[in-house]
Amino acid sequence: MKNMAISNYIDNNIILANLSNKNFDSTRSVILELSNKFKDRILVKNLSLKDIENINDTRQRYYSLYVYYAEKRIVDTYKIEQLKLSKNPIKAFKKFLFKEKLENCESKLVVYSAK
Repeated sequence: MKNMAISNYIDNNIILANLSNKNFDSTRSVILELSNKFKDRILVKNLSLKDIENINDTRQRYYSLYVYYAEKRIVDTYKIEQLKLSKNPIKAFKKFLFKEKLENCESKLVVYSAK
């Protein structure tokens, strides 16, 4: 799986499903529980994204990426709460994702063809 596939999986299946019925605190606790289950299966706990991409074992890399993105989203939910983007948690989260995608797009070099 690619990094973005795991990130999208966490965003769509975990956070959006939990935010529809609950608030940020309950969503964070669900994500933390799932992250801890995967963290038990990882040999090395604190890795950067570059270190994770260099792991040869596919399962270890998948588990590490899952934990990395899950912990990132936990921190992001705190940021969303502080920013108060919207009263609806789902709209606030979608706005945050959109802003994040725009920031990532700006950091990459985009080349357009003349056609």
